[in-house]
Amino acid sequence: VRLERIGEPSVFIAADQITDESLGRGVAGQVAEKDGLVLWYWSAGDTDLQTGFRPDHPDDVVSLYEKSRALFVAEENR
Repeated sequence: VRLERIGEPSVFIAADQITDESLGRGVAGQVAEKDGLVLWYWSAGDTDLQTGFRPDHPDDVVSLYEKSRALFVAEENR
């Protein structure tokens, strides 16, 4: 997963680092509508992290979640 952010450095999370994903409402003090964020739970070495992304268009939330879930499942099956 590569997140490109305006005015901030990009974030890259390798598929094998993702431990879970879900739909959520908030992360790190940022709040969205119910299930408005795609949340990735991942590890960087011994550190467990959570990153949330809110697409510009609400309809894209489910699509992004399903695509990231497919990546996660594919990585589990390797």
